[in-house]
Amino acid sequence: TQQGALISGAPQSHAPVPSGKPGNMVNGLRSSDQGQTWQPLQSLPYFGVAGYDLTALKQGPVVLTSILYGVGRDDEWAYELKLSHDAGQTWDHHHAVIIYNPGRPIKGRGWPRTVQIDEKTLGTLFYDLDPNQTGGPGVFFVRTPLSALQTTGR
Repeated sequence: TQQGALISGAPQSHAPVPSGKPGNMVNGLRSSDQGQTWQPLQSLPYFGVAGYDLTALKQGPVVLTSILYGVGRDDEWAYELKLSHDAGQTWDHHHAVIIYNPGRPIKGRGWPRTVQIDEKTLGTLFYDLDPNQTGGPGVFFVRTPLSALQTTGR
């Protein structure tokens, strides 16, 4: 981040690779000393199979691109953007924006990733493999004005 903080989307404090017993659930990690030490965030959503995406914006906030899963299911149902104005310690849930919700499970893992296009616009890339949707399966790019996340005046 512009404040020098590092944020990791790691869902656990220790994840043995390639296999083993995972560590404590921490829902993200944050470092304010260039990665020397890490503190649990306990502020990121369910990690799921496709995880989530963190993007540091030029203006300072961090945007979280997350997947909304079906209740009691592993299906991806929608993609959502939220902002943090304190380098990932908290997220503005009140002004979250759902950027894609087809009203059905998203086919395949969409792996949504967000970039800042310019000072006023975000763009999120993902795919949906449903062959029955208009236009068929494909890769999609959704533009979202930063004003939709109410970033002005902060």
